[in-house]
Amino acid sequence: MIVAVGLALVPLMPIVWALAAPAVLLGFSFATTIPVVQVLLAEVAPVDRRGAVMSLNGTVLRLGQTLGPPVMAVVHRVAGIDAVFFFGAVFALFLALLMSWAVREKMRNEE
Repeated sequence: MIVAVGLALVPLMPIVWALAAPAVLLGFSFATTIPVVQVLLAEVAPVDRRGAVMSLNGTVLRLGQTLGPPVMAVVHRVAGIDAVFFFGAVFALFLALLMSWAVREKMRNEE
């Protein structure tokens, strides 16, 4: 959720120096989220398939890095630069809710 807030704040900053606040939020959120996601993946993966799951995680990460710029270029072309950040914020919020639901389902199934 902090990623969504950080992205949504970028177009609202009145001067370049004010971008430090969303940059700190984004840096903090990436630094805390990525290790947590990797640990969760390693925990849910069967031991005999853990390497494959972690490899697939890396593949999906690279796929997102590959497809993100062209998708955001289309958003930019259609709606402008501010929309790129707002679209990213909505997408980040969607992913946070999806991850929250998945973790809750996993915990429910373990009970």
